[in-house]
Amino acid sequence: MAETPNTPQGNITLPSDAQNKIECDKQFYRIESQTKLDLRTNPRYKNFFEKYSAQSVERFIDYYAREKASCLCFGDMYVEEEDNLRQRFIDIAKERLWDIQQKKLFNLQCQWRAEQVELPGIELSMDFGFADDKIELCPFIPPITEQELEMYKQFLVDADDPLSEYILGWQHYDWWKHEMQKDSENDSYPEWYHFYDVRFGTQGLINLPDIRGDKEHFYYHLAIKDELERRQKTLPSLLPHDPRPELRPYDQKTIDTFVHLFEPPHIVKYYTADNKIFSKTRRYLGEDLADALQVIYNYKARVPVEAYHDWREGLYFAWQDFERQQIIASLDKVYQEYCHEYQQKQNITGLQNYLKTMESRQYEMRLILRGRVLNGEPEDLSF
Repeated sequence: MAETPNTPQGNITLPSDAQNKIECDKQFYRIESQTKLDLRTNPRYKNFFEKYSAQSVERFIDYYAREKASCLCFGDMYVEEEDNLRQRFIDIAKERLWDIQQKKLFNLQCQWRAEQVELPGIELSMDFGFADDKIELCPFIPPITEQELEMYKQFLVDADDPLSEYILGWQHYDWWKHEMQKDSENDSYPEWYHFYDVRFGTQGLINLPDIRGDKEHFYYHLAIKDELERRQKTLPSLLPHDPRPELRPYDQKTIDTFVHLFEPPHIVKYYTADNKIFSKTRRYLGEDLADALQVIYNYKARVPVEAYHDWREGLYFAWQDFERQQIIASLDKVYQEYCHEYQQKQNITGLQNYLKTMESRQYEMRLILRGRVLNGEPEDLSF
């Protein structure tokens, strides 16, 4: 026979969340019953109910009692959820407001690399990549103006995909310069950068020479070459040179070829299905669409959906339009907060302290300084 748990009177102690659920259900049914009794017996409702058929009144009473119980039991949660949804767009607007500063920082990076300007706290080209994450600590970027804010709002209205995330980072100079120098129009240079350049006439900055970057590259590789030569003198060559190409595990075509060559048909089928589901071009079929539906439903928003050959695409694009409208509506409030807090955050010491914590930065600086010495120059960054 199973032993009775060692609790008073043999009762099982339920987890706190289960106890709370039971108490909540009790409260719900108590309110529902009390409301039904009140609606059926209180004379204050008599004149209202007499206008309608008795059967429909009973249905109304049942429905209204459940709704009232739900409001009283979960009302605080509903209000909090609605506030969270509003806060969602405010939080996104706060993040996207810094897009303005990211473009201005990128322009300054182009000028710094061309040795046209000096920026306090910036010593290496890679510092701009770190400043991307802490852009609010960069005191040398002029503050956001109302003109720039209005222009950014217009960008959100006009652009095809204004809320794209740039995984490489806003300050990835080498990549963005490479994209701008493509002959085709299919570059991935940020839409926002294009928009800003056209309106402020800053298209030419990215074509400035990378004088500083070339110097760093020279010293860096001089130190790397010296390090490799010293290692070759002290260590035997463990691996002979292999002239064959590298097998790249992240190359999609390589993986496709391998799967079709070596896997049985059922795994090929699974693999193909997996790629279709998670294809970037069909992202709206997954979490993005589910997220859009949940937010629209909870926000009680009326979102117009245009006719489309695939209803899922139409719904997803409708959600994108709704999201950008809410962000635009939140930008004014966010901008006022920015203006109030701007002076408090502008501290060059904060940026310098942050940069000092970056191990990869310290490593690159040591190599550049070593390259300077090898080239018969002072061990400093004055070049």
